[in-house]
Amino acid sequence: MRSNGKSEPLNLARGLKTTPQDNAVLRSLRYAPMTDAEYIRFLSEFPDPDHEALAHKRGPSGEPFRLP
Repeated sequence: MRSNGKSEPLNLARGLKTTPQDNAVLRSLRYAPMTDAEYIRFLSEFPDPDHEALAHKRGPSGEPFRLP
C-alpha cells in the first residue's frame, strides 16, 4: 500500500499544548542511560538461545552484496 502524499514531520515541541510543569514531569520520567555493567546484567536476564533451533533457521541467500 502506498500513500499519495508526504506527511508533515511531527513536531512535538510545537504541536502539543503542554505547560512547563508537563515538560518537567515528562523529563523526570525518562529512563536514565544504562552503564555497560547494567546493560550486560539486562542481557543476562534473557534465556540462552536454543542452538538447535538457530541452526535450522534459513539464512541469507543469493549473491553476496559487494560495494564497488
